Amino acid sequence: MYALLFSLIAALPPLYQSTRELQALLSDPRLSSSLGGAEPIVEIVRTENGYEVHTLNYRLEVDRVYLQQPTPGPARFQFEFHEPERLGANTGNN
Repeated sequence: MYALLFSLIAALPPLYQSTRELQALLSDPRLSSSLGGAEPIVEIVRTENGYEVHTLNYRLEVDRVYLQQPTPGPARFQFEFHEPERLGANTGNN
């Protein structure tokens, strides 16, 4: 019971946790390598599994995976980047 209580006390408030996640996402080198340096970010939307990053030409899904906590403290996580989807792209399959 004490471990659960200590864990709850040590967790970051939701605002600070989400700020931490957004800062990590924006500083992740995979973001720029996935979208290219010439693409301005126009929107970041939080999803059930992580985030969607929107630029003028692309939509990129990024999954946030929470990692197991060996000790109490802020939630540990990592990102899994999907392939960017070109907006308005015609696949030619129709």
